[in-house]
Amino acid sequence: MKIYNRFKDKKFTILGIALDKADGREKWINAVEKDQMDWYHVSELNGLDNKAAKLYGIRRVPQNVLIDPQGRIIGRNLEVRQLEKTLATLL
Repeated sequence: MKIYNRFKDKKFTILGIALDKADGREKWINAVEKDQMDWYHVSELNGLDNKAAKLYGIRRVPQNVLIDPQGRIIGRNLEVRQLEKTLATLL
């Protein structure tokens, strides 16, 4: 959340990909609202059979993937300090 708030006005956003199944829809939506995750979220509600997850090779959560404006993966599973340092350098 802190990183999002720091960089959201600098051409940075977060895309949350949920790997929930249909029976987890309400729990997923409630968690997004409760934790005030004010970025984009997607889910097809069919677990790992999710187009966005397949596109970026996501097989488990939580996980992070840093993607440049051209859609290339430039980082994966960065720790908070490393992610913040990388974003500060790039942005």
